[in-house]
Amino acid sequence: GALLLGFGILRGEPGHIDPGAFSTKSLLAVAYRVYGHEIIAFFDAAPATVADGQSYMQWVGPSYVGLGLGIVLGSAIQGAGATRQTLLLDSLVVFVFQIPVSLLVVGVLDLGIERLWQVVAVTYFAFAITYVVAYRRGSFLGTVIP
Repeated sequence: GALLLGFGILRGEPGHIDPGAFSTKSLLAVAYRVYGHEIIAFFDAAPATVADGQSYMQWVGPSYVGLGLGIVLGSAIQGAGATRQTLLLDSLVVFVFQIPVSLLVVGVLDLGIERLWQVVAVTYFAFAITYVVAYRRGSFLGTVIP
């Protein structure tokens, strides 16, 4: 992300990131969907393990696109020197959403592992939305590294 932002600055386009940067996580999500069984069974072929792993990949795999977007934009913001901003944004998503909702779903409501996977997937998209908003605001572009 930071490297991609740097290339944008060198081209005279500060804040520009090549959309192709998101393709890796998209391909990973597809690979998990298509080859999930084989990937999991390579490490542990026990039926219960494969079933849990496939459940995870079914729910969380597609959300890797959102995670990838959040990582790329967060890295671009960090590369511009706004490391505190990314720490605050990450903390906001994790401490205000992911941890409380995970504890509620699993610890209080006992809704099971698939609901936890769904919380993880929503969290990854929450990262994407959070970083898209922060990136579009562009306040990090004025950050100066001391």
